Amino acid sequence: MRLIHYFIRTSIIFLVSLGWTIPVCIGQIHFTIKGIATENLKDGVKKGDEITLKGIKTNPNDSYPVMISTSETNLQIAEQELKKINFIPSNINEFWQKEIIQNGIHKDLIEHGLQYKLRKELEEEVLDYTQRLRGDNLLFYDDYLTLYLYSLIYKILPDPLNDGRVGVITIEILKDVNPNAFIFANGTLILTTGLLATLDSEEELLGVLAHEISHFVLDHHIANINAEIQRQKRAEFWAGVAIAMAASADVLLAANNKYYSPGVLTASTAAVAFSVLDAVTARMGIKYSQIQESTADQTAKELLKFIKLDSNCLASALNKIRGYYKVTGKEFYLSDDGTHPNINSRIRRVGDPTPFDNSAYDTKMSLVNTFNAQLEFNQNQLTIVDNLVGKNIKAGIATEDDLLLMAMINLMRYDNEEKNVESLKLIQDAKLINLHNNINVIKYEALTLIRLKRNNEAKKTLDQYLAEIDNELNKSVDLYEGNQRLAITQYLNQEKTWTKKMIHKVMKL
Repeated sequence: MRLIHYFIRTSIIFLVSLGWTIPVCIGQIHFTIKGIATENLKDGVKKGDEITLKGIKTNPNDSYPVMISTSETNLQIAEQELKKINFIPSNINEFWQKEIIQNGIHKDLIEHGLQYKLRKELEEEVLDYTQRLRGDNLLFYDDYLTLYLYSLIYKILPDPLNDGRVGVITIEILKDVNPNAFIFANGTLILTTGLLATLDSEEELLGVLAHEISHFVLDHHIANINAEIQRQKRAEFWAGVAIAMAASADVLLAANNKYYSPGVLTASTAAVAFSVLDAVTARMGIKYSQIQESTADQTAKELLKFIKLDSNCLASALNKIRGYYKVTGKEFYLSDDGTHPNINSRIRRVGDPTPFDNSAYDTKMSLVNTFNAQLEFNQNQLTIVDNLVGKNIKAGIATEDDLLLMAMINLMRYDNEEKNVESLKLIQDAKLINLHNNINVIKYEALTLIRLKRNNEAKKTLDQYLAEIDNELNKSVDLYEGNQRLAITQYLNQEKTWTKKMIHKVMKL
């Protein structure tokens, strides 16, 4: 699927570079939406007559005439006359046509043109950015989840825009514990693992998707870039981004992570992703104004009503995002300087944040929940971990990683017979699942046995852990390279030394 999207995007770039345009009548924005005249128009069109908007010519010599039809005739009216028509969409595509007209996007397209050169440049920069994320292992892949996300996208925007703008919605999932979403001018939609794990229902996710797609349809990115006084040269900007990403990655890989699990990325990649995000979003036109945010919220709310969903789901999603940042002590991300400012006022504007919950949603997000739980555990966000793992356990699809995390939380929070027995049971259940070789299962089984004073069993388990460490060291030669191999081998050698000391200790107890 990713190869198909890449082919589509690169083909579009190639055609535009040759001077081609996407199939659309040059000099005309097409529409197919019906409405009712609220006042008398020219050529005998009376108040109450049904009208179909056909298109708007963008040739300056024609004064931008609007082409409409009635049951009796075809005619042209001045653009200013559009305000005398109450448009009534009958499908999703017509809903967006109405929003384009009501928000004056057609005027911007007429004034600036389709700006293919700028859109081509942004397309290439987005491809460059996502390739950098992919190269640094910052994108999360789950084809089952991706197909599900596309099914939601097509509920909101089933067909490409037919006004000549280039853009096809494609989805990337960023490894970032912070709940966030943003969309680029070419339709590349980035959702963080943190967002998917923070929400609890399909309705809430649809609310967020509707908000982001509203920014895309309403062309907020291009408007913001057009308002820039000066734009940094492309090569110079991306060279700075590459240096920042490499420096952040080196710091993370060099840091000792005592909870590292071989084969599972558990370093806080959010630090890398978020350090780049500010600069990239500013360049790509995603530093939205208060008015743009409010417009996208209101458009999303209207869309949710149009597709017969409870429009309060957007308020609920925003409320859960706010809750995450409060629990984790990151409320500064929601300040006025952030990408999505004034979240409290936004929640009040879009509705009642009545919580939505859906166990079917948790089933779809289970791998994301596990991944984020691992990242959050490394930051000692035990309440968040408990919630994420609890979702998977409740849904009946917990993996050994989930059960191990729950056991580790118990061991950190409590030291009594009941909880230690509960932890051992979770770990033993994790061993039975055994979807992949997570050697931390063996390590924490040994630690729990020591707490329960079952030292002979603990010694045998530590011996097994020592053998598994040697096995992982041997595999690391083929699986990793560079700084990543260095960080992993350093960690495993530290674990090897620690294990030998623990075996000695257990034998003396």
